[in-house]
Amino acid sequence: MGCSSIPSTSHLWHKKLGHPNSVILKHLVKSCYLNNIHEFSSHLIFDCASCKLGKSKSLSFPMQGSRASACFEIIHTDIWGVSLILSHAQYRYFVTFIDDYSPFTWVYFLHSKADVIFIFQTFVALVETQFSTKIKILRSDSGGEYMSCDFQSFLQQKGFISQRSCPCTPQQNGIAECKNRHLLEVVRTLLLESFVPPRF
Repeated sequence: MGCSSIPSTSHLWHKKLGHPNSVILKHLVKSCYLNNIHEFSSHLIFDCASCKLGKSKSLSFPMQGSRASACFEIIHTDIWGVSLILSHAQYRYFVTFIDDYSPFTWVYFLHSKADVIFIFQTFVALVETQFSTKIKILRSDSGGEYMSCDFQSFLQQKGFISQRSCPCTPQQNGIAECKNRHLLEVVRTLLLESFVPPRF
């Protein structure tokens, strides 16, 4: 299993960079960011079995909704879990916060979904202290962790607008869903390429 059609040096870079798609890798090669493989730039052919297995997905959903005109106007968030395998630090979930404008992403690990209120308060303090600005809109799904009294009270106290997707419509929270999918694709692809047992 591997990228047998890619010359050996570019195959190595393909793995080291977390299996980026061919457009990204070709751009890096053309821009001479990767040493020793610029000579292959004209005939890179990607046929990576690990990528095919790790990155398969359904067709995209049309993008809807307004977009931000400045950093931290809109933050997208979603929780992934529950993981069947406990992490070394006993985590089973992670939450992402994605800035709509940048789109810079913060990832925090959670022991349980109930921890998201404390993590979000920490994230808000980071934004206000380090970037001297305030979040205006939080986009999430309608999961119980976001609908809890404590979470909604905090949003109202800070003056945030809460925009939530309809039940059973994850596509409406597409930016956060896609970010989580991307993170998991990279992990799965690296595990497949390394022949790591499924228990990991």
